[in-house]
Amino acid sequence: MIQTATEDITATMLPMTGSAIVRMTEKPIGPLLLDDACRQRLARDRMGLLVAGVPSYESMVRRIAALKNYSHGRWIAVVASKELAVITEELLESIDDQATNATSAAPWRYGELTIATVEQLHKVDPRGVEGVILLDPTCMVHKARRWKTATGITHDRPQRIVNFLADTQNTGGTAAVFVLMTTQAAKSLPTERIASVYCLDGWQCIDGVTARFARPMQASDESSIASTIVHPRQPR
Repeated sequence: MIQTATEDITATMLPMTGSAIVRMTEKPIGPLLLDDACRQRLARDRMGLLVAGVPSYESMVRRIAALKNYSHGRWIAVVASKELAVITEELLESIDDQATNATSAAPWRYGELTIATVEQLHKVDPRGVEGVILLDPTCMVHKARRWKTATGITHDRPQRIVNFLADTQNTGGTAAVFVLMTTQAAKSLPTERIASVYCLDGWQCIDGVTARFARPMQASDESSIASTIVHPRQPR
C-alpha cells in the first residue's frame, strides 16, 4: 500500500506540543513542536521548557499518561515527593487498570514511560532518555538544596536532577530535554534563579493549558515545525 504525504506526516509522533508564551504577559508567540531539531536547539542553548499554569496535578498526570505509547525515545516523569508518587499511581490506575506499581522502592514503568521520585533517579538508566519531566505543582523542588531524609541523610534534590540530565548526555547523543510542569503562573516564579539551580541558561515558557504529550503530527504542523523558534533570552 502506498502512503500519501499526509499519512507519512500523521504517522510521526511528536513527544510534546504546546503554545510558547511571553513569561510576563502570557501572550502566545508561536507553536512549540518538539521535533529532533527543536530538541537539539534546546540542548545547544541550555534551555528548559517551563510548562506553567497547568490547571491541576490531575491534569498533569493525565497529559503525561499519553507517553505510555510513545516508543520513539525514552521519557522519565519525576514526581516531586513520595506523597505525589502515591497520588500519581492512583490517578494512573483510574485511567488504566493495568497501571500497577509492583514496588514503591524503585522506579516503575507505565508502558514506555518511566516514573520515579527525585531520590530514585540514580536507579534509572540514562541511556536513550529523550526527555525528563518534573511534576512539581507548587514549584518547590529547586529550593531543596539541603534536603534531610527520614534516615537523617542530607542531599541536594535539584542537583540529583542536574546529575541525571548530565548523564543522559555523557552516555552519547543529545542531552535530554528538561520539562518543568507546575500549576503556578510563569510570571509569579523567579525563573532566572530556578534556571540557575538546574544549570540552565533560561526557559521557554509554555502555556500549561495547551501542553500535550505524544501527539501524532498533523498535516498542519508541517509548515509550523520548521519555524518553531526557541527564544533563549526572552522568557527570563
